[in-house]
Amino acid sequence: MHPIIVPDVPPPAYRAPHRFCVPGRAEEARGGHCAVVAVLAASSAVARVFAHRGGSDHGGRENSPPAFARALRAGVDLESDIRLSRDGDPVLIHDVFTVIGTVPVVPAVLSADALGTVGVLRMADLYRVFGTDFDLSVDVKVAGAALPAIEVARAAGAVERLWLVHEDLNLLRAVRAREPAVRLVHEATATTREAPGFDHEKYLDSLAADRIDAQNSPPEAWTAHGVAAAHARGVAAFGSLLNDPVRLARAVELGLDAVYTDDIGMATEILR
Repeated sequence: MHPIIVPDVPPPAYRAPHRFCVPGRAEEARGGHCAVVAVLAASSAVARVFAHRGGSDHGGRENSPPAFARALRAGVDLESDIRLSRDGDPVLIHDVFTVIGTVPVVPAVLSADALGTVGVLRMADLYRVFGTDFDLSVDVKVAGAALPAIEVARAAGAVERLWLVHEDLNLLRAVRAREPAVRLVHEATATTREAPGFDHEKYLDSLAADRIDAQNSPPEAWTAHGVAAAHARGVAAFGSLLNDPVRLARAVELGLDAVYTDDIGMATEILR
């Protein structure tokens, strides 16, 4: 295991814990438990902001320890991508192939130790370095990474603050059958929303029946009625990817529960 050196990350002064549950199903399904999360501001309807791949407005490498450190200093939660190394470790990297510095990197053919030499984090290292006082949303890039990611979060005591995101409802249903506590987010892409015969309220009924916690879509795909319909079923309304003030203001106006952004500075300035 390679040492990971990042700047100190003091807890933000305004990162006070709040209970967060969408109405109805969430508390009942978890025996009255609500996740403890951070609310950026009492005046903002947005309960959480996820720094997409740690945020990119710092000019550094995405999904890197410095990016995550900066996001946590800003008081926001983390988003990343999950794949498996050759030896089966969940690692935080977006692409099936990339170049880091001058090194070609293919996570599926490299060990977690080898990936660590070029700065690719194990999910376990993220918790080891930064603790667990944040929500972590991970985009599941390979289906086989979902359950190992849950086990890493369980070992860290963070399963109930882990959000797994995927566009395949069948995968999410299979995960829910195995794990009642992890948070599940359906990525409702344009392919889903624009399919012939798509009915948003029936779709939300299916999410609620399958105990899927949230729908994630661009703010342009949400309406006030759609957000209210989601909340009436105990489904949270997430929005991505919001990198400009107009779209972020729209998310607040709609009452979205969470947003994903690359621009942490802009988001925290608007939502504080």
